Amino acid sequence: MKLQWIITSGTLLALLSLAGSNVALAQQKSPEQKPGYDKSKDTGAKAPKGADVPFDGSQESINANWEMWPESKMPITWSLVDNLNGQGKVLMTNGGKRWGTHDLVTKKKYTDFEGHVDFVMMGGRGDEKAEGYANSGVYLQNRYELQIESPKGKDAKDPYNWKIGPHGIGAFCMEHVPDVNAWRPNGQWQSFHFLFTAARWEGEKAIEPARATVWWNGVKIHDNVPIKHANGGVAVGPSPEGLKLQEHGQDVRFRNIWLVDRSAQQNNDMKKPKKIEIRNSMLGYRDTLVFYLFKKQRAVLAMSINNKDETFPVTGKVHLFDKTTTEEGLKKWINNQHSDGLLPDVPRPIGTENLPEGFCKVTASKQTGTSMNPGPRQGAYKDFKVTFAINAQNIGKRFKLPAFTDTAGVHVEGK
Repeated sequence: MKLQWIITSGTLLALLSLAGSNVALAQQKSPEQKPGYDKSKDTGAKAPKGADVPFDGSQESINANWEMWPESKMPITWSLVDNLNGQGKVLMTNGGKRWGTHDLVTKKKYTDFEGHVDFVMMGGRGDEKAEGYANSGVYLQNRYELQIESPKGKDAKDPYNWKIGPHGIGAFCMEHVPDVNAWRPNGQWQSFHFLFTAARWEGEKAIEPARATVWWNGVKIHDNVPIKHANGGVAVGPSPEGLKLQEHGQDVRFRNIWLVDRSAQQNNDMKKPKKIEIRNSMLGYRDTLVFYLFKKQRAVLAMSINNKDETFPVTGKVHLFDKTTTEEGLKKWINNQHSDGLLPDVPRPIGTENLPEGFCKVTASKQTGTSMNPGPRQGAYKDFKVTFAINAQNIGKRFKLPAFTDTAGVHVEGK
């Protein structure tokens, strides 16, 4: 006995309506509909002038700019394949089935950079289908993994409401989950766009962790987060390293890969600021005051070096001013912090931040002589030249105090 299905026009309309509503629902949940969506950081973002483009769709670019990890002498196993829904060739994971054995890393190494990678997940390798589980990763500095992964289990049934965990797509693996789910289905091109600042070091000691801001499919998912955990690559350290793409045994493809080396710009930003004024401790009358001016950022760093003993404790504040404040106005404000007579028309800070204990480390001190104070605080004083190192500090979202070293004179009362 055969069963016959009879679909009435009403039933067909209902099915079509349901299918249409599902498409509309998916569109409502797409990255383009998320608050703050930025098309310029989504798939297809063009490389700016001067950017490094390690893959341009050709085998020549692969051979010239990439090598295998962890063995650079291994032949490159990754494949060039046709673009799914466009012209040209794309790069496909191809190598070992065990993760971490056949990764691809740029030969050029980077410290601070902006970068972009388009990728598409295709599930199982070899069947050319977008169904199934896929896994890969983009490693910033071959240390910090931005996870690429399709949902599995119950999450695969409703990926738009997937509560992405520390091993899911967009996460810095086992460290930071994405702030927003910007999912696109397997078989559709996706993107990571990132701004990366390397950790800062004093010898073998990290004084500031690496930080990253990341957009997934044009939606910001990490905002200047600190990242400290290396997940299968080079151990965390001060060395510059390449951008790595992970082989995990599934079919994941890449295109539109570019990087802008920001190291030169960052080095310029991190130069020692202009020391405007220094007021020595006036033979024990007060602490040594040192003021640094940051003209572009409209900020002043005010430091006080304690003169009570020869350990020279240091405290500091950063004063932020309105963007209309002139350099002359900042200098007036500095003058009024130690002058007996106040100058008129002095701007006021719009914010003041106390710097944390340990922001400044005295690295050396040398006695340069002795002085006698005939005034109210009579007595002999030791003259010191004190060398100190400032650690880089993020002051809110607007200002970054650079790392630098300097010297100041301090007078300590003889015992």
